[in-house]
Amino acid sequence: MALYAPGLMTEGNLKVALYVDDGADGAQMEELTGIFGGQKGGHFANIAPLIGEIVGVKQAPIEIVVDGKSRSVRIDGIGETKITAIEGHDGADVTLTDTPLAFVPGGAQTVARNEGLTYKDFDFDWNHPSGKGGLMAPFTYQG
Repeated sequence: MALYAPGLMTEGNLKVALYVDDGADGAQMEELTGIFGGQKGGHFANIAPLIGEIVGVKQAPIEIVVDGKSRSVRIDGIGETKITAIEGHDGADVTLTDTPLAFVPGGAQTVARNEGLTYKDFDFDWNHPSGKGGLMAPFTYQG
């Protein structure tokens, strides 16, 4: 999901684009669109009222790589980013809990440094330099 917030996220009017891996069949595409659109309940149902516009839904090849403390995602022909966990004084990950609008509710989120982000689709053209902050966390949605 690509998300644009024109101001504070809690003020809403978010613009989102949803991407589903091209390996998903029609039934999986429908279920995932319902989950991320908030129609299936859960965490995304809490975020859905903040969305002002869904600019598009696409299937595309998506590559996700987990390499030690780094994570990267690439959507073929659309964008890519990489993020690496920041180590605390004792070498452990720096984490945050109970943050508002947590993308993984109820769990710790690891503080990370972004190593750049590019995205170009649906009239968005983002090219963010490396060194910006970010968060990452493991998750599983089931039901």
